[in-house]
Amino acid sequence: MKGEGEMNPIFTRRSVRKYLEKPVEKELLIRLCEAGMMAPSAHNRQPWQFLVVTDEEKKKALSRMSPWARFASHAPALIVVILDTSMITEADTKWEQDLSAATQNILLECVNQGLGGCWLGLYPGDERVERVRSILDLSARYIPFSVVSLGYPADERKGPEHIYPDRIHFERLSQ
Repeated sequence: MKGEGEMNPIFTRRSVRKYLEKPVEKELLIRLCEAGMMAPSAHNRQPWQFLVVTDEEKKKALSRMSPWARFASHAPALIVVILDTSMITEADTKWEQDLSAATQNILLECVNQGLGGCWLGLYPGDERVERVRSILDLSARYIPFSVVSLGYPADERKGPEHIYPDRIHFERLSQ
């Protein structure tokens, strides 16, 4: 199919939870954050900030934000995607979409750079948001939205097959 190779990261991305004990280069971490910044944004507000965490104690603390995040303490790096509320107005009610797109861009660029990553859900869980805000010493101006664990994958498993032709419709959704 024409263009199939161009979308390879979309078709090969998977959630990676086991990483090699190899640090991720600073230049790659910057590149991943830049990929997040390339996401679409309602009214072009771009209300995001990206906080890279490599400190072992902070990674351990962040891995305790939920029972599903325990593995994150072993990731070489975490990127916390954060809403900067000073960049939106009260009328901006769809900022979650902006930060979701930024998070997905980071995950796709991980694949493009030979890394693996996993999206750790955070927002809107008030308890988790407050726990992460406290760990990272964030003021009320900032709302941590997601955490992406990342590193060099410890294995070479293939991504899952998520193609369901019966879910594709033209003009009208079958009832």
